Amino acid sequence: MGDVSQKMKSITIFISGLIIGFIALFIWAWIKIQPDVKAEPTKTNYSNARLSKVPFEGEWFVFWGGETPEQNAHHGIGVQNFALDLVIHSKEEKSHKFDGRKNEDYYCWNKDILAAHEGKVVVSVDGIPDNIPGKMNPQMVYGNVVMIQDSLGFVSVYAHLKNGSVSKRVGDLVSAGDRLGSCGNSGNSSEPHLHFHVQSESGFESGLSIRPLFDKLKINGLPRESYYPIKSERISP
Repeated sequence: MGDVSQKMKSITIFISGLIIGFIALFIWAWIKIQPDVKAEPTKTNYSNARLSKVPFEGEWFVFWGGETPEQNAHHGIGVQNFALDLVIHSKEEKSHKFDGRKNEDYYCWNKDILAAHEGKVVVSVDGIPDNIPGKMNPQMVYGNVVMIQDSLGFVSVYAHLKNGSVSKRVGDLVSAGDRLGSCGNSGNSSEPHLHFHVQSESGFESGLSIRPLFDKLKINGLPRESYYPIKSERISP
């Protein structure tokens, strides 16, 4: 009886060993046939977006922009991490004339806002009233806004546009330099300005923040290439 039990135990151990061996061999083979994927994480893949031109004509001033909280009030806020808030300054470093109580007092008010790259319009919002300077509309954060998706997938965002000025609709194809609307003061904005940022996908607050790199522009009157502007710089095409 003891011999039979011993034989049965030996057979069980042998079969168990075979099963474990087959499982190990299968796992090894499965690992070996998997593709050797060495792609960077999505966040790194989308770290920069190359843009053909700045989204306006003339010289504008970077009120907020950069990669530190001191340079950029948007720093650390999701897709707005690399956002730029842009205005036009006078020689006296003021964004408006008179007392600044009217939108019309601001130098950037009603200036054309242009597409920074070619692509397809994926979001277009118009009809939101412009604020009186000093007031804000946090219920409609971006206000009147256009979003353009590039063929590579990234999306540029042009926010706080003037009510009634948006000239592109969802599905429209645009080229770099096409007019999208006029600079306004709609949404969560206390004075006329352009809020511009780039994100990795379409939608409000969707995806990852991407650093916008403009192919060619002037910074404080000097030519630069592949550059991300920062606070207090004057930028022009």
